[in-house]
Amino acid sequence: MKLYLTFKTPDVLREAAKEKADDVVEEQNQDNNLSPDDADELRHETFHKFMKLGRKFVRDGEYVTLELDTDAETCTVVPA
Repeated sequence: MKLYLTFKTPDVLREAAKEKADDVVEEQNQDNNLSPDDADELRHETFHKFMKLGRKFVRDGEYVTLELDTDAETCTVVPA
């Protein structure tokens, strides 16, 4: 038997991607002393990689649907 749950999480994808991109830049900057332009480029690229992947699973930037299957005892994120 399957049950579908949809969660509304406004801006969670955008905020998480932005935070992680900032973390990646900070890590790389400690190791490589990035120029401001290189830091901005890395931040932009990292943010857009997460957004592109996240959009496959987070509809309209805020809705996530999970499928709970009691027969298989699994929980799966349903693609957007």
